[in-house]
Amino acid sequence: MNRNSSVIKKMAETCLAGITEKEETITLNQVPLVKTDDCAVISILSSGVCGTDPHIFSGKRVGATYPTIQGHEICGRIEHLGKSFSCKPGDHIAIGDRVILVPGKACGTCHYCITYPHQEHLCVNRGIYGVTLRCDRPPYLIGGFAQKVVITSGYWLFLLPKDIPDEIGCLTEPLAVAIHAVERGVGMNMPTAQYGPGLYPTIIIQGAGPIGLLTAITCRSIGAHVIITDILEHRVSFAKELKLHAVLLPRKEGRVLALRKETKGIGADIAIDCAGTPEAFEEGIQMVRRGGRYIELGNFADSGEALVKPSYICRNDLEIFGSVIASPWDFGRAIQLLQKDAALFQKLITHRFRIEETEKAIINVKEKHGIKTIIVP
Repeated sequence: MNRNSSVIKKMAETCLAGITEKEETITLNQVPLVKTDDCAVISILSSGVCGTDPHIFSGKRVGATYPTIQGHEICGRIEHLGKSFSCKPGDHIAIGDRVILVPGKACGTCHYCITYPHQEHLCVNRGIYGVTLRCDRPPYLIGGFAQKVVITSGYWLFLLPKDIPDEIGCLTEPLAVAIHAVERGVGMNMPTAQYGPGLYPTIIIQGAGPIGLLTAITCRSIGAHVIITDILEHRVSFAKELKLHAVLLPRKEGRVLALRKETKGIGADIAIDCAGTPEAFEEGIQMVRRGGRYIELGNFADSGEALVKPSYICRNDLEIFGSVIASPWDFGRAIQLLQKDAALFQKLITHRFRIEETEKAIINVKEKHGIKTIIVP
């Protein structure tokens, strides 16, 4: 942040942030806090470290820019509201309110915004806090790994109900991502199962990390029979503590056979990849029944190529859907689900770090320690 040193000196107020200067380089620095009539200032209460954050840190996330302040799973308290600031969905936001930020804003002018305005997450020009915005230009504080974040007009802010603790507020964004994936999986439900998986489906979740567990909890909430899998024993054990049907898979061969046995040789109605490896995709489509549906959620970053026979997809009449991030309305549903069992979601948070430990927090996620890692100021 040397380029900002002269700017910082002129600012009356600054905030501490963990700045990803470039690939594999995070520094602690004071960043200008600029309050305008067209912005809101949010004091961070909790910020989740996503599985995407190690990819941004290492330079493997397409669209990431530097220098930046990472952190897009943001829960905070309104400290300042500019007189011309506006946000969606139109809730009355006041100073002192706790809010959840939908980190991406649609441009409103691209093909997808014009043709599919109800699917804002498909916009190709989204400005995403903690991912695509730079911190060497206004509004500077553009990520959750800081004391405060400055939100410009046009973003979505959801009020956080009083009965949801600060810490689990930052789970809203990843839970919304899970809800979006499950909706992709169970969409077009018909009682006859002529289209879609039918009622009360059997769903296999590949990967018992944070997104996998949130996806499993979401599936359970709709009455599905859930089987969650992983190759890491501590994650399978944790899933069992949440009373999920969890299966420890072998690290090499035999994973498909093991899951087929769990479904009496038939396969699942739906499988959702939350593991994020090419091998998971190759194996996952073999874990669903004929006419089943596979949801690719985990391979958001480019982790390599998968070897798949198109004839297998054709012969088994499979449906393969991608699922990327979430629509703003999924955030509202996520908040409702958090309200139903806040104590359950609290258990997912196993590691807490301070802003000064931003790099340690990201490495903790990269090395798959515990379950959910968060940063608190």
